[in-house]
Amino acid sequence: MVFALWNIDPGPYLFLPGIGPSNIRDAIGYAVGQALTPINYVPSGYGLIDFDWGYNILGTFNMFASASDQLEQLEHQSLDPYAFLRSAWQQNRQGQIDALKKDKRSTPPSWYY
Repeated sequence: MVFALWNIDPGPYLFLPGIGPSNIRDAIGYAVGQALTPINYVPSGYGLIDFDWGYNILGTFNMFASASDQLEQLEHQSLDPYAFLRSAWQQNRQGQIDALKKDKRSTPPSWYY
């Protein structure tokens, strides 16, 4: 999201296995976010890394399981399921970015200037 707020071009649409729809900007942001996640740097003797991997993998399976009915309907009702999914994802992502840009909670108060 930060790269989008910095007005960096999203680049081409990607569908990453295990992660889902994305674009170059968001994929790089995801990789940077994962690299900066503190739990990845906990020594392996504490078992937190195993918990983190298990949590993420099970979360991904749960996401696909909950969306499988919708994806099946999409395949049967759409002429081009890939194009429909790409368009829907891009519109949803742009809506999230626009909502974040309109959110004024992160701006300094007027008396600050």
